[in-house]
Amino acid sequence: MSEEYKTETDLTCERYENAVNHPQEVGPPENDFREVNTQTIQNITCEPEASDDVTDEYTELENVPDADDIQENSPVDPVATVEDMHGTDLINGYDGDDSE
Repeated sequence: MSEEYKTETDLTCERYENAVNHPQEVGPPENDFREVNTQTIQNITCEPEASDDVTDEYTELENVPDADDIQENSPVDPVATVEDMHGTDLINGYDGDDSE
C-alpha cells in the first residue's frame, strides 16, 4: 500500500477491492429494509391515559366582584378616557364617528 501507483486504474481497482471486502456487520441490518410494493401500517401500541381532572358536571364560575363595588363610577378601562369606545372597535380604529 505504500507503493506508488503507476496509473489511475490501479488506484480505482484498489478502491473497488476495499469496498467489496467490508464485513457484513458494517452494513445495514437485514430487517431494516422494506420489501418492494409493501405498505406499512401504524398501530397504537397503548391506549392514552385518561386525565384525572376531566369532569362532565357543570361547575359555577367563581364570583367576580362588580367594579362599582370596589370603586364608584370607575371606567371600564382605566387607561382609556370615558368618551372613547372600548373593545374591538377601538382596536380596529373606529372611534364612533359615522360621518364618513
